[in-house]
Amino acid sequence: MDAAAEAFFQDTKELQPADLERRRVQLQAFLTQVKSQNLRVALITSGGTTVPLEVKTVRFIDNFSSGTRGALCTQERSRSENWKA
Repeated sequence: MDAAAEAFFQDTKELQPADLERRRVQLQAFLTQVKSQNLRVALITSGGTTVPLEVKTVRFIDNFSSGTRGALCTQERSRSENWKA
């Protein structure tokens, strides 16, 4: 990771989920399992998102998506051979 990215993540620790490390461990276990099965991975995100622009602010970027398109993409990718979505 470059210095600018490191600085960003250090400055925004207050915005990180409280269980970030647990999630990181779960993701690593999933990726290890998938790799051992010689599968490919597709990371598909969907649904609404609200992202604060600064720490302790009222300004944010909002996406009020329902997640339908992401759910359909995940279903289709999951049907494909050699993929985990």
